[in-house]
This record gives sequence, structure tokens and C-alpha cells, in this order.
Amino acid sequence: MMTDDDDFPLNMQSTCRPICSVRLQQTIILIVVFVFCVNKNSTELVFSEIKQSYNDLNVTTKPSPTNQSETADCHFTFTGGNETSISQERCTNIVHAKVRANMLWNNQQGYLWMQHSRKAGGTTLCMNLRLNIYGLVQLHAKDHVTASRETCQILAFCSDCDVKKKPGYSVAALPGMVRAAMDSHGRNFIEIEGSGIPDDMLESSWDDFVFVSTIRHPVDRIVSALLNDQCEGNRQCFEQKKRSFASDVSKCQLSVYNCNSNYFVRTFSGLDNRYTTDEDMLEKAKMNFLRFSCVVVVEYWNETVRCLETIGLHLKDIKLFNVAGDLQSINHTLSRETDYGKELSQEELALMKAFNEVDIQFYDWVIKQSVPEL
Repeated sequence: MMTDDDDFPLNMQSTCRPICSVRLQQTIILIVVFVFCVNKNSTELVFSEIKQSYNDLNVTTKPSPTNQSETADCHFTFTGGNETSISQERCTNIVHAKVRANMLWNNQQGYLWMQHSRKAGGTTLCMNLRLNIYGLVQLHAKDHVTASRETCQILAFCSDCDVKKKPGYSVAALPGMVRAAMDSHGRNFIEIEGSGIPDDMLESSWDDFVFVSTIRHPVDRIVSALLNDQCEGNRQCFEQKKRSFASDVSKCQLSVYNCNSNYFVRTFSGLDNRYTTDEDMLEKAKMNFLRFSCVVVVEYWNETVRCLETIGLHLKDIKLFNVAGDLQSINHTLSRETDYGKELSQEELALMKAFNEVDIQFYDWVIKQSVPEL
């Protein structure tokens, strides 16, 4: 069972923030202070002195270039051949808001919203965030005890819940609700899994937030969700889930949590189960994507995870975790080949693609934004 962040080993949350290393001097000072403080056998003292030492440097950090370009592609094409575009000015404003949020975070200010994409590397992203929460640059797993499974959610606030259905929720109230939850737990980051991003994430009320997430080929994500999550590896259950796939899509009308039809455009648009039109959902998802500081593509993990460095999260070694949070391997490149061919008949594949046509368009577009050299 996942434990709340208050139970996280060594009680890191109240004293530490991610640190962006821009000078060798910073790294040396942090390591010296860390070693000195460990000998005092006081966790609170360790991280309060690390943070103070960093602040004493009085260094203003700037975001480094990201592989998700600061010049936006505002020309969107849809399945039916219809085309639409938003103004370059609108795109530029979105990207500039992202850069400002990155700068705040790199200066140990603001908050981080991790949108947990289900069965799409969300656990690995969360655990990598936790590795960096120690405030030390390029820390290896062997240097500390890694929790077997720690959620980045604040369970007392929202445990896999739909945050948009919490008492007191409104679009205008959500920023304050999330900030209050983090502040009360001594945290500056939160994971949301049971609902999509804020409806109004492009508005100024979210200017002090950086947003990070992951994405995976939509059909691969569904196969993993059915086989590994809902059926826990039971093949008989998986065969039944495939047979009932078309009828189970109706669950998307209630929640995105177990939705297997255009899941990504639902969560990235912020509209969740309020599906409008394919064009509208895709356009909103693309615009919101531009505001994300980092969206790691599972099939191109090594290439795209480096965008985390724009917010000071240093991952010299790629650390991959399974759903239980166990460290799997170092410097491992995930397969770029889709896995659904091993699990689906041609008819089953065609059906899943038909119910995820807009998601596949979005996924292909994200790859072009994230790995432009392809």
C-alpha cells in the first residue's frame, strides 16, 4: 500500500528543494556541507544547512535550453483534413509563461505539478523526482535508501481521486486548494493521477507552477493497463478485457482513471470526461502541452528525460522503476518498438486504434516536438 508523504524516509519534505547546479563551486559546497552534517546524525540539520548554503551563494539560475522548443508549432491538422491555428503571439505567451515558471523553480520558488499518466512511465518519473528531492546533484540510488514504493501524491489531499470532484472545487479555487495542500505538508510538488490537468492551466493563476508528465504510445498504454494493472498479469482476465473493450469505453464518461479511449487528449486538454469534439480536444491538448516544462516520451526516454534539467532535476543515470517502485536498471534505453503486436490480433489492434485515433495524432505530434531530429 502506498504511504503518505509524511512517512517518507528521513522526512525530507519540509527542508529540501531541488537544486540546479550551475557552478562547480555550488556542487562542492553542497557536498561538503552534506558530509559535515551527516556526521551530526540530524536529518533536519542536514537539509536546512544544505538549503542555507545554497541560498548564501545568491546565484540566480536561468533555465537551460530544452528539447521541447521555445518556438511553438501552432499549425494543427486533424483527421478529417480540417486545419486550425492559434496565433504565434498566443503560442509565444504560453512558452514564455513556462520559461518564467522554470526560472522560479530553479530559484527554489514556486510549485511542481506532476501529471501522472497511467501506465506510461509515471512511477519512474515520480521516483526520479524523489531521487532529486534530496537536493543533491546527480545522486545515485546506492547513496541512500530508496523507498520500495512512494507515491508523489499527497494522499491526505487526493489519493487517486478526481481532484475536480473534491468538495469546494471550482476552476478558480483549485490553484489555492493545491497550494494549501502542499504548504500544509511542507511540500513543493504534487502528483495528480485521478484527473487531468487544470482546466485553466494557461491562466496567470498557475504562473508559479511547473508542469511535468509522460506519454506513451496509446495502444501500448492500454495493453499495459489491461494486462498489468486491471488483470495483474492474469491472461484469462486479459482475454476477457479485450473482448469487452468496446463496451468498457463507456467508463470514460465517468472518469479518466480507467479510460481507454483518447486518454491523453482528455488529460492534457483538462476536459477529462467532458469530451467535446476531436478537433477541440486535440487543439486544447496541444496548447497545454506547450506549457509543460517536460513531457517524457516512454519510447524515447533517454532523449526526452533530459528536459527535466530545465528545472534543475539532474539525471546523469537513467533510473527506471517498475510499478512497485523497485529500481530496474541504469542507463537503459526503453524499446522504441511497440509491444501491442505481441498481445493483440489484427482485429483487436484495429479496434483499439479506432477508439484512440485522436490520441495517436497527439502522440505523433508530441514526438515531433520532443525529438525534432527524427
